[in-house]
Amino acid sequence: EKLPPGTLAGLLRRLGPPCIGSLARFGRLDSPHAEDHASLVQLRDAQQDIVVDLICISAGSQEAPWILSLLQEQLQRCEAAKDWHGLEVAWFAFSGIAEALADEPSLPPVYECVAQSIFRSEALTEDQAATAAVLLRTCGPHFEQSLRAQLVSAVQWLVGKVTQIPDVASEAVQELCGYAGQHLVPHVVEFLKVVEAAAASGSLSASVDASLHGALVGIARHLPADQVVQAFVQICQGTTAMLMEGLDVGQDSGRERLHRCLCRLLRCTLVMEQGGSEPQQ
Repeated sequence: EKLPPGTLAGLLRRLGPPCIGSLARFGRLDSPHAEDHASLVQLRDAQQDIVVDLICISAGSQEAPWILSLLQEQLQRCEAAKDWHGLEVAWFAFSGIAEALADEPSLPPVYECVAQSIFRSEALTEDQAATAAVLLRTCGPHFEQSLRAQLVSAVQWLVGKVTQIPDVASEAVQELCGYAGQHLVPHVVEFLKVVEAAAASGSLSASVDASLHGALVGIARHLPADQVVQAFVQICQGTTAMLMEGLDVGQDSGRERLHRCLCRLLRCTLVMEQGGSEPQQ
């Protein structure tokens, strides 16, 4: 049976503020209310699910943008107060909503504001930065269209966080470049220099190194057909140079270098293959 007219809207109006307020208060990473970290994680996940459910239930109604506006207000208050733990909770909520809307053609306009708040953030802890990176990665499919204006800033922010949250940031970079690499073609040379410098420092793990090289290929595969092969060769130039120098696989250092080279080549090949066989003309 259908609910009487106005009943659902009334319930959403009553539930929205306390549910969002509860997440903002008890879901903070510095919350004094959780007995231990595991309990806090469980609580945060449950509260995130409730907020996502509210959005899904209200889809297509006037209450959906209203609930999002409550979250946006919470985000803006925390940013103005430089309350980074509070801001992280807001990002966490928006991340869950973005995951639920992954198959939608676009995200609500509020996500422009959400992304910009990430780029303006300061002095984030590893956990806070990781939440932001996961949010950007979750929004990945939408950087091709509705979030296109934020794409370059998102990639720049993530690359800047590779030293702090290497695995999360590098995987997010590759995801964004995979979804919207065609819009990053003008920046591929600049990005290549950054990746080469990071690789030369030797500070990156093999998996992070592979993700960054895979991100480059995610961009380069959108070049005109007569430029793709040369771009792939240039991206792998450091790898081929390392192999040509010779690797002593009898030593741990040699085996580590060989592992790094193979990870790069495998990742780059897979990303290029995922791009299909019809490069841009």
